[in-house]
Amino acid sequence: MWGMKLFCRSWDKYRTFYIQGAIFNHMEYLRAILSWPYGIIILLVAGSIVTSSSIIILVLRKDFRNVNFFFPLTMASVLIWSAGYLGELLTPEKSVMILLSKIEYIGISLISFGWFMFCAQYTGRVKKITEGKYLYPLLLIPLVTMFLAWTNEHHGLIWAHITTVESGPYVILDITYGIWFWIYSAYSYLLLTASTFLLISHAMKGASRARFTTIILAALIPWTGQILYITNLSFYLDFTPVAFSIGGAILLFGIYNYRIFDFLPIARNAVIEQMVEGIIVCDAQNVITDMNPASERIFGISKKDAMGKKAPEVFKDCVELVKLCEDEGAKEKTCEHKGRYYRAKPSTISGHGIVLGKLVLIEDVTKQKKAEQKLRESKQRFEDIARSSADWIWEVDKEGKYVYVSGKVKRILGYAPKELIGKTPFSLMPKEEGKRIREIFQKIASKKENIVDLENWNVTKDGRKVCFLTNGVPILDEKGNLIGYRGVDKDITERKKAERKITELNETLRLINKIMRHDILNDLQIADSSLELYSEEKNEAFMEKARERIHKSIALIEKMKGLEATISSGKGLKECHVGEVVNAVVKNYEVNCTVRGDCTVMADEAFYSVIDNLVRNAVVHGKTDKIDITIEGRGNECEIRIADHGRGIPDEIKKKLFEQRFRHGDTAGTGLGLYIVKKTIERYGGSIRVEDNEPVGTVFVITLKQYAGD
Repeated sequence: MWGMKLFCRSWDKYRTFYIQGAIFNHMEYLRAILSWPYGIIILLVAGSIVTSSSIIILVLRKDFRNVNFFFPLTMASVLIWSAGYLGELLTPEKSVMILLSKIEYIGISLISFGWFMFCAQYTGRVKKITEGKYLYPLLLIPLVTMFLAWTNEHHGLIWAHITTVESGPYVILDITYGIWFWIYSAYSYLLLTASTFLLISHAMKGASRARFTTIILAALIPWTGQILYITNLSFYLDFTPVAFSIGGAILLFGIYNYRIFDFLPIARNAVIEQMVEGIIVCDAQNVITDMNPASERIFGISKKDAMGKKAPEVFKDCVELVKLCEDEGAKEKTCEHKGRYYRAKPSTISGHGIVLGKLVLIEDVTKQKKAEQKLRESKQRFEDIARSSADWIWEVDKEGKYVYVSGKVKRILGYAPKELIGKTPFSLMPKEEGKRIREIFQKIASKKENIVDLENWNVTKDGRKVCFLTNGVPILDEKGNLIGYRGVDKDITERKKAERKITELNETLRLINKIMRHDILNDLQIADSSLELYSEEKNEAFMEKARERIHKSIALIEKMKGLEATISSGKGLKECHVGEVVNAVVKNYEVNCTVRGDCTVMADEAFYSVIDNLVRNAVVHGKTDKIDITIEGRGNECEIRIADHGRGIPDEIKKKLFEQRFRHGDTAGTGLGLYIVKKTIERYGGSIRVEDNEPVGTVFVITLKQYAGD
C-alpha cells in the first residue's frame, strides 16, 4: 500500500516536471519553426506530400490505366520520403529524427530504381531489363540500402556519425556518411543519368516533345535538391522533397495539359511502326513531328528529312493533305498522289481545351476508288434501265431495308424514292400481309434463293391498295455472304381486278348452271307429268300446275339472265340513291310500307333486285302486312334496315338463311334468292345480317360504304 502511494507521488512529479515540460518545450519549438519566413520550408514539404499523393491517385484512375506499375511506385517513394522528412523537421528529438530518417530510406532506396524502370518501359529501349533478366540485380542495391539503414546502429555503413545542429530555428541532423551511402549515391545517379538519356533520345525522334520535356524537367529538378544537400550548400536542410514537390507539380501539369500517359511509346513502336496505313503527326504550328514507315513509303520522303518542316513544304504534291493539316475544322479528305488514291482522316490531339496538334491517318483506297468508279458506271446503266422501265426497280439490304428505289415508285405508290430509303417493303403493306411477306422473305433469304413471282398487296401514300408481282435476285459478296436483294415490282392491280371479275363471273355461271340443271329440269319434269295426267283425266288442276311450273322456270331464267348480264358486262359501280331505289320497289307491293331517310352508295343495276328480293321475302314468306324501311348514314357507312311484322324466323334458321340452296317452310322457293342477295352485297363491299324485330317479325340489315363524292 505504501509502495503504491510512493509510485503515485513519483509519477505526479515526473508528469509535472518532465512530460509537461517536454510538451511546453516542443510547442515553443513548433512556434519557432512555423514563424515567418521559416514556415515556408514546412509548407513546401507538405506541398510535396499533397502533390505526390494527387499524382498517385490520378495515375491509378481508369483514365491512366495504361501507365506501368513503376511510375506510381516512384511517386509512392516520393510520398514516403516527403512525409518522413516533414516529421523530421517538426521534432527536435534526435532519436525520433533518426527513426523518421530510416522511414525516409524506404522511399529514398526505391525512387531511382522505380524512375529508371518506368523510363525503360515507357520508351521500350531496354527490353531485356523489363523482361526481368536484370530486374532483380538492379533491385538488390535498393533492398540492401533499406536493410542497412534500419540496422545502421550495428555497422555505421549509412551514417558513420550522427549529431544535431541548429540551422535557424530548426534542429536538424548533422550526418557523417558511411561508405555504403556513397555506393548507393553512385548507383542512384547512374540510373538517373540513364533515365534522362532514354527520354532525351526518344524525344529527339519527334513524338510529342512537349510531353517528354515536361517529364525530363520533373525528373531533373528533384535531384538538384539532393545535390545541394550532399554538398552542404543548403545549410544542413534537405531540399530534395521540396524540389520533388516542384517536379511533381510540373508532372501534374503535363498529365492534364499534354496527356503524358495517353499511350505508351512501346505500343507505338510495336503497332504504329508496323501499320500498313500511314501516320503523320504535326504540332499546332503545322510542323511535322512524327511519321511512320508507311508514310515514308507512300510519299517517298524519309522521316529524317520531314521532321521539323511544315506540312505544305513536305506534301506540296498533295494539296488536299496540306489543306487537311492547315484547317482545324477539316474532316477526312481523299487525295491523289502518283496515280494512287489515299483517304486522310484527321484527329485533333488536345488536352483540356488546349490543341496540341493533329494526327492524320493515311489509308490507301486505290482499289476502293476504282471499284467505286465501276459501281458508278454500273449504277448509271442501272438507272438508265430503271427510267425506261414501266415497273419500279429496288434494292434492299439483308434486313430487307431499301437502299435504292427507282423514280417510278412515285407514280405507283406516291412516295418519293428518298422517303422509302431505310424502310422495309413490309411497312408499306397491310399488317397481316406484311407479316406474311416478311416470313416468306426471311425464308428465301436464309437459302439465298431468287424471289419468283411473289404477289403482295401494298398501300399507297393516299391509302389505295395496289398489288405487286415481285421478282428479285440475291446480292452476294466475294465470300458468298448475303448482302441484300435487287429486283423489280410490277403493278398487277388491274390484272388482279380483272381476275376477280372473271372469278365472280365464273361463280355466277356455275350458279346459273346449277339452277338450270336442277330447278328448271325439276319443274319441267313436274309440268310434263301434270300434262300427261291432264291428257288422261282432263282435270284442269293438272293443267294449272303445269302452267305454274313453266311460268316459274321462265321467271327464274329471266332472273338468271339479268344477273349474268349485269356481272358479265364489266360495268363498274356507280352513284346510287338508296331512297329512290327503295321507293321504286315498294310501289309494286300492296302492303303498308314506310320509308324514312336516304343516303348514297356505290352500286349497280342489281341493287334493285336486292331490295325487291328482301321486300318480296317479307311479304311472301313473312306473311307481313306492314314493312318499315329505315335508311341512315353513320359516318362513312350507310345502314338500310328492312323490318317486317310477320311471323319471324327461328334462330336455328337464321344461321343458314344465306346459304346456297337453303329452303325453309311451305313457301320455300329455289333457295337462291337470299344467297344472290348476299353475294351481290359482298360484291359492293358491304355486308348483310338478319335480326329479330320487336315485338314480332324480322329485320334484314344491309351495311354499305357511303358515297363520299368525287
